[in-house]
Amino acid sequence: FLTCEMPASGNIHKHMDTSGSMWIKVDTKPLTANRLWMGRKWPTPQYKAYREELLLKMPSIDNFPKPPFCIYYIFGLSNINQDLDNCLKGVNDALQERYLFNDRDIYKAVMEKRKVPKGSEFISFNIKSLADTEWKQQNE
Repeated sequence: FLTCEMPASGNIHKHMDTSGSMWIKVDTKPLTANRLWMGRKWPTPQYKAYREELLLKMPSIDNFPKPPFCIYYIFGLSNINQDLDNCLKGVNDALQERYLFNDRDIYKAVMEKRKVPKGSEFISFNIKSLADTEWKQQNE
């Protein structure tokens, strides 16, 4: 299990941790899956705005990793009763659109939620390749 390091400052949007991994921070309240869709197939206006916000705030990533992926997520939530897994779908949809990959190539995901004051919500993620790891060799 990898140790997850995340910068404490809300002003840092790209951060290299001590292992050399890039962390990206988007200062946006995570939208739950319950707020994404009207009925089965139609995205809500709130989800459309959320996705646009994420796409605008996500920075480019040089040397984007190769699939399969492991993604580490940290969701800063002011409502600690919010379901962590409900935050994932909207973020993954935006990630794959912004970074041009298919979310079916996410083979491992680690999620964490942190209690933050209202108005300080955030989403942080770290995308790594499993292509050259022992994990991939064991799971082929």
